[in-house]
Amino acid sequence: SISDDEKTTLKNELKIKIKNMFFHKIGGVLVLNTDYLLVSKFLNLSYVTIYGSYMMVFQVVTVLMSSFVNAITASVGNFLINQNDDEVTSIAKQFNTVFIALATFISLNMYFLVNDFITNWIGEKFILGNGIVILMLVNVFISVIRIPCDIFKNATGFFGDVYYPLLEGGSNLFFSALLAFYIGLPGIIIGTIISNVLITLIAKPLYLYGKMFGRFNALKKYLSFVLKPLIFSFVIFAVFYFAREQIIFFKASNWFDFMSKLTIVSLVSMIIVFAVFYADANFRSFVKRILRVVF
Repeated sequence: SISDDEKTTLKNELKIKIKNMFFHKIGGVLVLNTDYLLVSKFLNLSYVTIYGSYMMVFQVVTVLMSSFVNAITASVGNFLINQNDDEVTSIAKQFNTVFIALATFISLNMYFLVNDFITNWIGEKFILGNGIVILMLVNVFISVIRIPCDIFKNATGFFGDVYYPLLEGGSNLFFSALLAFYIGLPGIIIGTIISNVLITLIAKPLYLYGKMFGRFNALKKYLSFVLKPLIFSFVIFAVFYFAREQIIFFKASNWFDFMSKLTIVSLVSMIIVFAVFYADANFRSFVKRILRVVF
């Protein structure tokens, strides 16, 4: 049986974790709603509708990814319990590589398809410029590649980075408001990118991997997880961007054309992303792991 002292310790630990999770949720809500508030403050109401339409499309990805995270967190937690550092490092590399590949695939498809979707959905007058769409997709990309960190944080229970979500929301508000004053909507999105890079891509992973592998190993481990797959990703983006005029992706003016374009873009981007990332041993290991489970 559990002694009174052990019960007290468990209760205190549970209270701390609940409090920390609460701060994470509050920070998440703050980040999500800051941009909407700033768009309505610095721009006219038509931009709120246009920006909101794009965000609705992009948030479908976020919802699907959140469902996936919730589904596998317990399994990852059970796996980590009985593994040594080398095995944990291996699975962390695989997860980061696969989610960077997935983020690349999603971003490419969104780039070539989102304006056509908006046109068919609510009309061509609600289309944003190419540069603004790219900026928004940077945040979509970050929202996907952050998932391995969220999975491992939830699985290990390391919620001690309690002030990071609030700092993320505060920095997002500061940078977005400052830049919105000078350059409008692009400034709001760039402010969110800055906040995401500083907190989501740097501070949070370094905290988590510091807890998992030791503070002095955190940066080295993190770079070993993401550097190579990010290079692969940027090479793919560069090829598609500079070849976009030569690649025949017709304008889909109706839903039938859109579905045809969706099929073509998805197949082409999937083949290219898979072919490039298959050169990475961590990606190959993950694919083989999935195939063993399925077959």
